[in-house]
Amino acid sequence: MTTIHVGLRVRIVKAEGKSLALGIVARDPNPQHIGKLGTIIGFESVGSRHSTPIIKVDDGAKLRGYECWWEPVGN
Repeated sequence: MTTIHVGLRVRIVKAEGKSLALGIVARDPNPQHIGKLGTIIGFESVGSRHSTPIIKVDDGAKLRGYECWWEPVGN
């Protein structure tokens, strides 16, 4: 299992059309970034002791973890 940490390399992946649960179907809020690589550069609090990673895409764009679907490509 990969630990999510600053410096982790990630890939933005396609999720649109996949069933999540109970009839909920995923969508891709930023499809222009699908397939791109990036690095986790920090974390942002989203309340109740939860946080989301901040991803800097190699083209310079910054996305929060909830603004895209992503997967680790390294450790």
